[in-house]
Amino acid sequence: MDAYWRRATNMLDEIWTTDGLLARSYNYWRGHGRGVEFSATWSEGPVSAWGNLTVSWLTGQGIVSGQSPFTPSQLAWVASQDVAAASDQRLNGSAGLTWHGGPLRLSADATYGSGLPRSSSFGVLDDARMPAWVQLNLAAVYRVKGLRHHPLDLRVDVTNALDTPRRVQDGSGLSGGMAQWSGRRGIYFGLEQSF
Repeated sequence: MDAYWRRATNMLDEIWTTDGLLARSYNYWRGHGRGVEFSATWSEGPVSAWGNLTVSWLTGQGIVSGQSPFTPSQLAWVASQDVAAASDQRLNGSAGLTWHGGPLRLSADATYGSGLPRSSSFGVLDDARMPAWVQLNLAAVYRVKGLRHHPLDLRVDVTNALDTPRRVQDGSGLSGGMAQWSGRRGIYFGLEQSF
């Protein structure tokens, strides 16, 4: 178990621009971060597993740079109290499992997030958040003899194996903009030759 507490001056944060393609940075005059992380690993024969769970809070107060996307009332509201930072996801978790037998290695990992703050949460006291999400990734690696007896790994990776759509931003409030989505399922093939 690990715990942390952080106090920052000029803490960096960001919002998405109205075209939805770029993030725009700004600084809070004061930032606070705190959290607790629980981690575990296990290994028995050809199987190993790991997992971690983090509970955290990240808040800022008073925007001191990059103020142009915000209205005067938003700036006044943020100056008077702590607000959730754009990356303030209260609960995060990940876990993985690997099996290794001869030249073949199979693995799976999953990540979980309880949801980022909605972009409309500035000026709204309900602390609205995006929906919670889970992503599953899979991988298979097969090792063969390569050049001059150096191993060659043939690899297949599947990211977001369940093809779960996840909205990162909803495009509401602040500077408006478009909704932001995470990546869809991806299948990648690769090889790695040692020398």
